[in-house]
Amino acid sequence: MHLYELTEAYEQLRNLDLPEEELAQYIDGIEGQIADKAESVALVILDFEADARKLRDEENRLTDRRHVIEGRAESLKSYLLVNMVAVGMKKIEGMRVTVSYQNSPPSCRVQDAELLPGEYRVLVPATYRADNKAIIAYWKETGEQVLGAEVGQAVHLRIR
Repeated sequence: MHLYELTEAYEQLRNLDLPEEELAQYIDGIEGQIADKAESVALVILDFEADARKLRDEENRLTDRRHVIEGRAESLKSYLLVNMVAVGMKKIEGMRVTVSYQNSPPSCRVQDAELLPGEYRVLVPATYRADNKAIIAYWKETGEQVLGAEVGQAVHLRIR
C-alpha cells in the first residue's frame, strides 16, 4: 500500500466500532506499516539530499574554475592593452581577429556627497521596508496579525 492509502486506512479504523483489543491490533499493524514506509521515504530523501550536496560541490568547483579562467582572460587583456598603449598601436588587424582599444566613457566617483554643491546633488526620497522581526515579535506576543502582513508558522520534516 502507498503511504497515503495507509493513512486513509488508519483514519477509517479509528472511526470503526470494533472491540478495543481488535481495534488496537489493527491500528498497531497499520502504524507499523506506516513507520516502515516513512523510513523508506526518509532514506530516499537522504539519498536525494546527498546527491544535491554532491552537485552543489561540483557547481562550486566549476565556479571556482570559471573564476580562474576569467581571471586569466582579464590578465591577458590587461597585458595586451598595456603593451599596445606602450607602443602606440591603437588597432591590430590579424587574420582571425582585430584588436583595438578606445577611451571608455567618463566616470565619476564621489568621495563625499556632503561636500558637493547643491546643483550636483539629488534628493532621493526615503523608502520604507517591512520590519519582519518586529511583526513576528508582535504576532508571538499577541497572536494578532499586523494589517498588511501575514505571519504564519509552518512545520518541517527533520531526518536524522
